[in-house]
Amino acid sequence: MTYIWYDNTGLAVEVDTIMNKKFSWSWTPYNISNLCSVQNTYDAQNILTHEIGHWFGLDDHYTTEYQENTMYGYGSKNEVKKDTLTIGDVLGLNLIY
Repeated sequence: MTYIWYDNTGLAVEVDTIMNKKFSWSWTPYNISNLCSVQNTYDAQNILTHEIGHWFGLDDHYTTEYQENTMYGYGSKNEVKKDTLTIGDVLGLNLIY
């Protein structure tokens, strides 16, 4: 989960990302098999790539047409597809910057 604090001008002044220690985490190096290195865990890189998107101003998407995007608002155990940005995520960043 990511928390962002803004000053009175709208400038982000602090960003914190918290990983829930009640969940089982693993780290999967990029691989072409797209399999989580430890089954039945949340891949930290997968979730953190999504969370860091919030640092850059991207919002969550919750409609299924965006389910392949890194900023899709749901993650699941064994998922590694959010390790990199999709074109939709990049286009969102281009709109901001």
